[in-house]
Amino acid sequence: MPQLRASKDKIGMFLSGLCLGHCLLTPIAMLIFGSGAILGWFASEWVHVALYLPVVLLVAISIVPNCVHLKAYRLLTLSLAGLLLMTISFGFHGAAEVVLSVGGASCVFAAHFINLRTRKQCAAPSKL
Repeated sequence: MPQLRASKDKIGMFLSGLCLGHCLLTPIAMLIFGSGAILGWFASEWVHVALYLPVVLLVAISIVPNCVHLKAYRLLTLSLAGLLLMTISFGFHGAAEVVLSVGGASCVFAAHFINLRTRKQCAAPSKL
């Protein structure tokens, strides 16, 4: 069971990393290569939603229960702030969208990383 919990955080980190990569690389690729069909598809709104929904789900099933159990409200705040920034980014385009998305994905990535580390520390046997 602990491996499944750790896997959720690792998947969450991977998906948050995908969001970061998408947010940072798509504008750069569009500047270099133009907005061709493939890049236009990659930048379309449904791709954002397809990346966003699993991130929200993984925060809900991985971070939230652990935060409630451990009363780790700072970690919960970090993850929810990240989701809020990512949600707000849907209302913007251009640089503001990139800044909000990168900030949000970074917060969620950090929250999964901290959650994973916290789980490992709680599962480690005491050295007393």
